[in-house]
Amino acid sequence: MSLAETLRAVHDRVVFHEEEHAYAIDGIAMDPVTSACKVMDKPFLVDAAARLAREGKDHKQVWGVARENGNSVHRSQQNFVLRTQGALTMPEKHTAESAYLSAGLVSWLDKAHKSGELEFPFRPECRTFHPEHGYAGTMDLPCLWLGRPTILDLKTCPDGSSAYQEWPPQIAAYAAAAEFHTGEQWFGGALRVPKDGSAPSILPYGHDPEAFETFLALLKVYRWLNRDKKRNSKHAVQKAVNAYLERKASIGT
Repeated sequence: MSLAETLRAVHDRVVFHEEEHAYAIDGIAMDPVTSACKVMDKPFLVDAAARLAREGKDHKQVWGVARENGNSVHRSQQNFVLRTQGALTMPEKHTAESAYLSAGLVSWLDKAHKSGELEFPFRPECRTFHPEHGYAGTMDLPCLWLGRPTILDLKTCPDGSSAYQEWPPQIAAYAAAAEFHTGEQWFGGALRVPKDGSAPSILPYGHDPEAFETFLALLKVYRWLNRDKKRNSKHAVQKAVNAYLERKASIGT
């Protein structure tokens, strides 16, 4: 099979239940990549919450809006790639900020695509998993960047110089899973979408075994912290499987 066909086949095997944020393969729970990366210390979030409190704002509400804006920008990126493939797109819902960010991103993607810098033979928002390490996640934008298989993870961020320590391990986890299934070396990068009005840009991470080892360490800590919780219980897995079966039945396949 081609790389695109292999990634598609892997995607179709992964069952995801959004409400539970639960992944499963053949009824077996997989730990979510993003959940594992969240165990990394982020002291800047405490400072940000304190600053918002001083301004009389609820940080949960502010961050909730930012999260929804980020989801809307992701949908615009996904739809752009689907249009290049002649596929059906999905509905978009925007605030003023997400519409502005999405317009800038789509314009940038269009230029990169027309110049040949980026090619999109793969499914966007593509689920994957690593059977040896027991984790799963969703790759934002697997693509060919300058002819090389690359996983770009979209990041809305304050400005064009933003870089956070949890980005490389997350992206390395996706790259390692893609390599396991395709037998090809994958590179990684963060596709930054700055909120300050500057142009989107790719922060390249290359092929980073050290970042992957860091992810595996985070995964081990995540499992230790959640050893008594029900996140990956049979109940959560069954809900994910049921959701997949319902979706499959709804499209008649």
